[in-house]
Amino acid sequence: MISPGEAARKNDELHAEQLIAAEKHIDSVLARSYASGYSVSIDRDNIPIKDYKLRDQLIARYKRAGWKVEHFTDQRDCEDKYIFTAARKP
Repeated sequence: MISPGEAARKNDELHAEQLIAAEKHIDSVLARSYASGYSVSIDRDNIPIKDYKLRDQLIARYKRAGWKVEHFTDQRDCEDKYIFTAARKP
């Protein structure tokens, strides 16, 4: 039988693994595709995060690293994507 603490710890570990996998994919795409002054679009299907709290954590991490990250959802076209652009310095 699993305790509430064990369940929470396992859930935290799963979320950490999902964030690591998403970052590896995003970093790979950005390293291949980013050119100064341009944006890079990544479909959500290629980023294995569906939980909105994790999505917000992921976006916050990239913003701290100097990216402007926009997340778009178009339910009509079933299109869900992230746009990465270098953040402008104030």
